[in-house]
Amino acid sequence: MAHATLVVVPVRPSPDDLDAVGDTLSLIEAAGCPFMFVLTQAKPRTRLQMQAVLALAKHGKLAPTVIHDRTDFPTAAITGRTVTEMEQGGPSAAEVRDVLTYVLTQLRKPASTHSMKKVANG
Repeated sequence: MAHATLVVVPVRPSPDDLDAVGDTLSLIEAAGCPFMFVLTQAKPRTRLQMQAVLALAKHGKLAPTVIHDRTDFPTAAITGRTVTEMEQGGPSAAEVRDVLTYVLTQLRKPASTHSMKKVANG
């Protein structure tokens, strides 16, 4: 992480993943690198998804697009392809492209504009 331009932290909206965020942020902070969260494997329109968005946004930058849990991810993996290769016009492919576009936008920003909030352990 010390040599990373940007650390992308995938987080599922689950108690285990959200509990691990503090330890992950401690590692990132120690490395002194910019980071962002991406909410993945989320069930659409659930309270847990909204709670995860609010919790993550308090700790740092969050990609504006959520990658939802859909059957086309494992279906594509079985064939050795990605959702963007298998069903280019589908919602999963669109979400992956949106997140990639956001990551690339963040990489083009000067390092001083990346969010580096301090997170207290505890």
